[in-house]
Amino acid sequence: MRIAIIGAGFAGLAAAYRLRQAGFSNFCLFERSSKPGGTWRDNTYPGCQCDVPSHLYSLSFFLKPDWSQLYAPQAEIQEYLESFIAHSQLDENIEFNSFVRAAEFLEDSRQWRLTIERLGDDGPQVQLFDSVICATGPLNRPVIPALPGLDTLRGQYFHSSAWPQSLDLKGKKVALVGTGASAIQIGPGIAETVEKLFILQRTPAWIMPRQSHPYGAFWQKLFAAFPMLMRLHRYFLYWQQEVRAVGFLGLGPLSEMAQLLARQMALWHLNRAGLSRELRASQIPDYKLGCKRILLSDDWYKTLRRANVELIPQAVVGCSEQGVLLADGVLKEVDTIVFATGFAATDYFAPLTVKGLAGIDQKTAFAQSAANYLGICKKDFPDFYMMVGPGTGLGHNSIIFMMECQLHFILQALQYKKKVSGSEKKALRVSEKAQSRYYEAIRRRMKNTVFESGCKSWYQSKDGFVDILYSGFTFEYWLATRRFKAQDFIFD
Repeated sequence: MRIAIIGAGFAGLAAAYRLRQAGFSNFCLFERSSKPGGTWRDNTYPGCQCDVPSHLYSLSFFLKPDWSQLYAPQAEIQEYLESFIAHSQLDENIEFNSFVRAAEFLEDSRQWRLTIERLGDDGPQVQLFDSVICATGPLNRPVIPALPGLDTLRGQYFHSSAWPQSLDLKGKKVALVGTGASAIQIGPGIAETVEKLFILQRTPAWIMPRQSHPYGAFWQKLFAAFPMLMRLHRYFLYWQQEVRAVGFLGLGPLSEMAQLLARQMALWHLNRAGLSRELRASQIPDYKLGCKRILLSDDWYKTLRRANVELIPQAVVGCSEQGVLLADGVLKEVDTIVFATGFAATDYFAPLTVKGLAGIDQKTAFAQSAANYLGICKKDFPDFYMMVGPGTGLGHNSIIFMMECQLHFILQALQYKKKVSGSEKKALRVSEKAQSRYYEAIRRRMKNTVFESGCKSWYQSKDGFVDILYSGFTFEYWLATRRFKAQDFIFD
């Protein structure tokens, strides 16, 4: 059985490791960049840091005893992934600078035809695979709003995920568009350097204290000497994060109490920051905590107090040669615009073009319905497995945990196909009945969660539904993916 893995971030690298561990040697991992890392390779902006504890935001089969702090910075996570490749000797299975442009299911041969563009080749190449694991992730298609006049700006503009390595902002006037997870790291990261920083905020976010701390040499040596202690620390962090889901999942009075406590914590964090009455009022959201992503920061409010920082609580409507035009008609002169405006997270499978049964492509299939099975399979795409697919994102815990659950299930599916098919060319696909049953169940639960309580967020698809997040506890997903249910699949 020949298997393709697309994307060399956390998910793709973990998939390659587990495949080889399970005895699948005929696989290839395609990565369009010259380096691994995915989002941690791309996002190198000042202050970039994870908002999940380091010992939890790591692979269970490759623990790291010497994390520098509770929340690791970008460079350390990237180094961790590169060291994982070296440790696991995965280099021979990775093809860098190889962009999988398209994947098409061939019904006659029951295989996937991948069109691959490699750096330096005269044209695209075609390869056939029996199964595909799509590990491109949801956060790799940056969104820059189509502002009138943007291309006339005399200065420069870019998305936060494409930070120029040689950029010098000393003495510059900068507009930071957005106040989401990236922006609240970028603002404090550049505020001391720039002459003037305009922070353009459409809606405020609920912000909790980060309360990070370093892991000193004592703890690093202790974890290295006693791996079980490190694993116990990881379990503690898992359950510390997991309990936060109580406030999100619509569990009646229990969720209401959790919401109240969390809201009071966020307001306490805001009120002790020493902001003016006007600034403080501008930072209080009008939606339930958790409806949009909850942010962690100890220095965002400090940044807003700086003399060279101006928070502008309104949207940008256009640009000119001189700068940005605000909704009230005021022009702010700037040299640089940083768009911390997020990603097209609901464009599943992108940037690939994927065609399944009867030639249906993923855009058409998901436009008809976001229905899926465990966020891993979709009925029109046989032997095509998604990593971090629809309905598996989180607002409270580590996505690495979900990835490992998915891998456990995918390996079972591959082993089942290998066992049953023998020398026959057959394809494995989830049945429409099983897919509908699963999707309807998670949709029922999602309606009661805070994620669909009325705000607009990047979690939502165009129809207003939140199909990108999981509507339960992560241990429930672990239980759901422990056993491959052959009766939910069609083998033909």
